[in-house]
Amino acid sequence: MTIYNESLSLIYYYDTETIFLGGNYGKILTYIPNDPLKNPSNPISVGTLMTSIKSGNWNDPKVWLCGRTPKASDIVTIAPGHTITLNTVGVAKDIVLKGKMIYENGGHLYFGAEQVGELAVIDLKEIKQSVINPDGGKLIIDDPKSPISGFSIDIPEGAYSTAQTFKISTGKIVKHDLGPNFNPITNVIRVESGGNFAEKIVKLTVPISIPPNHFAMAFTYSKNSKQFSFLPILSISENNIELGATSFGSGSIDSESMSNVLVGDSDHLDVFISSIENSKLVNFEGSTGFTPGEDDWEFPNTGSIFTPNGNCSGMSRTAMYYYNYIKPLKKKPLFGNKDYGRFIEKNDKGNDKLWFDNSLGIRLVSVVQPHQEILLVQEYLSIFFQKYINKEIFDKQQYYQILYYFLLSNYSIGQPKPKPIYLALSNYGKEGGHAIILTGVDDNGLLVADPNIPGETRTIAYNSLGGFEMYKNEEGNGVGEYRTFVGLPQNLFDDTNISFKFKEADLGTVGNDKFKKEKFYVSNINKNTELKDGVIIYGQFRVLDGCEDCKIQIYNSEATRLHTAEYYDETTDLDLNVGKHTIGIYVKKRHVDITNVPTYEWSDFQWFDIEVRSAQPEVSTLYASNITPTVSDVTGMIKKFGIGGVTAYGICYSTSNALPTVGDSKTELIPTGTLPFDTTFTASINGLNINTIYYARAYARTSSQVYYGQALTFKTPDNKPLAITQSVLDITHSKAKVLSRIENIKFGGAYAYGVCYSSSNALPDISNSRIEFTASANPPDDTTFTAQLAGLIDNTTYYTRTYAKSTSGVYYGQVLTFQTKPKPEFDQELIIGTYNLVSIRQGEQGSGTAVFSPSGWSIQLWSNTNKSGTPWYSNGGTLAFVGKSEVPLIRPDTPDCACAPCYNANGYCSKLPVGWIFNSVVNGTSIPQPTFSFSDDAVNATSIIGGQTVWTKVN
Repeated sequence: MTIYNESLSLIYYYDTETIFLGGNYGKILTYIPNDPLKNPSNPISVGTLMTSIKSGNWNDPKVWLCGRTPKASDIVTIAPGHTITLNTVGVAKDIVLKGKMIYENGGHLYFGAEQVGELAVIDLKEIKQSVINPDGGKLIIDDPKSPISGFSIDIPEGAYSTAQTFKISTGKIVKHDLGPNFNPITNVIRVESGGNFAEKIVKLTVPISIPPNHFAMAFTYSKNSKQFSFLPILSISENNIELGATSFGSGSIDSESMSNVLVGDSDHLDVFISSIENSKLVNFEGSTGFTPGEDDWEFPNTGSIFTPNGNCSGMSRTAMYYYNYIKPLKKKPLFGNKDYGRFIEKNDKGNDKLWFDNSLGIRLVSVVQPHQEILLVQEYLSIFFQKYINKEIFDKQQYYQILYYFLLSNYSIGQPKPKPIYLALSNYGKEGGHAIILTGVDDNGLLVADPNIPGETRTIAYNSLGGFEMYKNEEGNGVGEYRTFVGLPQNLFDDTNISFKFKEADLGTVGNDKFKKEKFYVSNINKNTELKDGVIIYGQFRVLDGCEDCKIQIYNSEATRLHTAEYYDETTDLDLNVGKHTIGIYVKKRHVDITNVPTYEWSDFQWFDIEVRSAQPEVSTLYASNITPTVSDVTGMIKKFGIGGVTAYGICYSTSNALPTVGDSKTELIPTGTLPFDTTFTASINGLNINTIYYARAYARTSSQVYYGQALTFKTPDNKPLAITQSVLDITHSKAKVLSRIENIKFGGAYAYGVCYSSSNALPDISNSRIEFTASANPPDDTTFTAQLAGLIDNTTYYTRTYAKSTSGVYYGQVLTFQTKPKPEFDQELIIGTYNLVSIRQGEQGSGTAVFSPSGWSIQLWSNTNKSGTPWYSNGGTLAFVGKSEVPLIRPDTPDCACAPCYNANGYCSKLPVGWIFNSVVNGTSIPQPTFSFSDDAVNATSIIGGQTVWTKVN
């Protein structure tokens, strides 16, 4: 609606009314819906309240209580006594006029505009929609009347695994609060595709007209994070700009819950092109706030056994993620953060001798390093170098993009700082590269955080006459000289994987599938005791690691290595003072690259709290073995460090003393010289009685005392086997299973064993029916087995017992009695199998397959004879046995039905012939009439399911 005189106009889309008061004055009234009374003091919709605090210009932030100019989402109140002048463009959602407004020439007030960040956009309408399949495609705006005619999106094959619906909308920018350096040269272009990340780069081509001596680039805006970002330029000309994107969702991670779901405008991306005079992109300083020594990792980029070539990308991406989403919540720096395994909260740069104890951090960056985004970075670099003209032009484009992004991001009051940028380093596309973090810009060029040199701000110098100067790092993996640099904003990367990995780091499980958490053992008088927090160690000790391809280093909490050689030798005794200690074990595992040159890479680091006590001999009775009727071995252990002077050791035993001593029977051994680090020994005890319980324990003598281990019990076996009949199972009309056990096979001399059974002999023996097994050449002491009895007479009582044959005779177990079940009229097991269909119905060619199993049935029918293509009918269900059918066999009189028992008027079987009947349940519903009939021997079957007739069993 146009109001006022001459060229003054008010554009609005809500229930408002303007009263012309003469001259340039007007009054706007608002209505409450369904309220017949005009009420200018109440807005008609919900929004942010904005109130004037003095008279002045509409677009002067000092006029308004919030300290900014009204946005399209604001409900504006002009307070009584205030006069507001509008001589450019203003926006609001609604307005309550208690004062006055003066509309000067050029004054336009828009209601109903959409607020896109610092932009107010009108007439935002969808202009095209298209479904793009996984094999890719191109969406083009070819309407010459469209303000974005010529715009296109090129989706490569494989970018998405499923079809994506793309919607393109556009709207006019009527107002912005981005200052004089923002010069929009296109509409806002909104691309909607559901917010899924593409696995390949999607190219956007935007038609543009760049003013002379201007630089143009593409910006995006996230309504949720209230932050600008940008899309990297792939190529640019006077008429078009080509951009790269991976997601058309402009939201951000929900930092409150650390959710992996994008929130805000996660289903669309708002893109707009702005230009700036080249002369303004000089002598500019800007910062993301990312500070090396606080926001980067404290360990250098040395890689790991999973990523031996380095973790530069994983370190950069995770540090950026922590800075953007986790640090605002935890209020902790990442550098030296104890949450990820550090023993010391923070170490000064250059003095961090224990950086490798950040086990969770190194695991985290290692599992993130080889993620899909590395392939995207490589694809971006490949595209850039395909379009590469010369270094000066390429570098200028990259540098100007970054400067312009910082310039706009730092303009607005209250605007969040620009996010750190992922900077990919290369040498004109040659093999190898590096990833670092762009943290800011200054007069000299780019300020960066390099994972190779933690805690230090580095500079990539820029020269307007030649582009970026060579950047060189001297430490860590990725060492090299780099001459090309590509800035990739964080919105190009899917943060979902990193969010999951940080959660796993919080749980202590990150990298568990890639890194082995080594187990260590303390060897002294606690031989092979696993090293854990709280373990008690006596005297000197050694650390054992079962990893053959590993080397370890052992440190105390002051970062002092506890051994003189570079790597610890398991034969080296460690001697710590009596008391509590904290020790750390650093594990490096052997890696062999394609050049067959072995290196040792980070694999694990663990801290342990231990207690050292004074040593004395400790004796353990381990086990009895090789027990025969008259001889047994008993094994013991003595753990010591040569302290205590063991003069003799052995095994003492008794049949009556549960804690035998050296005063009872014993087998004693005398050491030759000093016992080794620890001693495991076995003593053989002879002259034992058969079938007798013995008590035994190990002992060690010193000059002053005898030390004993714990007592154990063993029993000598008898010299004959023992047969045990345990139970009878799975009894049918013709079968049964007998579960049995034979003990003392070896020493009882059993060479065969089994089950005998009879229906007439109440004490069956091996002269009756039997199932027999042959003992192996080296049989176990005991065995349990099952004998399957078959061919039994139905409804009959049987007697059965287990037996064992030995050289001294046949030994029987107890007799068990069981009765077979009555034989059923029809054995339902006969129906199990596969059936082929002879025909479907008269006059049609067809084929089919039916399968019956204990769990149910399934049928498939084809309208051809070779079962090719897709079956026209497929169904299945469960079975319920009914019994013998009373339906007489009906033979049809007409030739059309000559091939089947009975058909209805449509040619389908309506009754079943005489036979054994089963009802069926299909999809949970019982079919009301019999559906299957089988012959007595289940060779043939008839069914009314699907119109089948006669089936023939094939197996």
